[in-house]
Amino acid sequence: MTTSLMRHMQKKSALLFDLDGTLVDSSSDLCRAMNQTLIDFHFAPIDVEVIKACIGQGAAHLCQCVLETQGQSPDQALHQAFLTKFLAYYQQNPCLTSCLYPGVQQCLERALAQGKTLACITNKPYQPAKAIMLHLNIDHYFSVLVGGDSLAYRKPRPEPLWFALHAIDTLPQNAVMIGDSVHDIQAAQAAQIDSVAVTYGYNHGLDIRLSMPQYVVDSLTQLLG
Repeated sequence: MTTSLMRHMQKKSALLFDLDGTLVDSSSDLCRAMNQTLIDFHFAPIDVEVIKACIGQGAAHLCQCVLETQGQSPDQALHQAFLTKFLAYYQQNPCLTSCLYPGVQQCLERALAQGKTLACITNKPYQPAKAIMLHLNIDHYFSVLVGGDSLAYRKPRPEPLWFALHAIDTLPQNAVMIGDSVHDIQAAQAAQIDSVAVTYGYNHGLDIRLSMPQYVVDSLTQLLG
């Protein structure tokens, strides 16, 4: 499969990467900010595994998911207040303990060496996503960053992928989406872009192969040989 994947990737001029769960393990910082929020609202703190099960559809969904684990069916006012407080905590320090997954730096270096154009498409809000990329010194690899609040729609809708392709002047057939969750693969399928899934990251406990990506890798070092 590795040889087949490498040949496939040679034909692609643009790589579209998800952020959380693909390039960066951000679960510890998300959990810290979430527990600060929960304590403010007189709820019990949670374990990082709860956060990992809720990551992937943006901050609003993350807060909704966590509140539901507390036995809450929050109304709009509670959810909005909780989300606002969480974002305030998270944006203060989005990258205290977040780190790159093994092989990410090597993959990004290799991609640029091969003349690929890189974009990052995340459901995380733009500002904390940018801050994390700057802190981990990977922002310079990417020609464009599309955050979860950059457009009216987020993954699994195809619009963020189309926006990135337009920004880097690339056709769908010349790009590949790399992500860890069903939302990344569904967005790629909707945008008619090939996809590669990683087996680590956050996919709600489901086998990413069930989403039918073109390829699956255990490490991004497998992506470009």
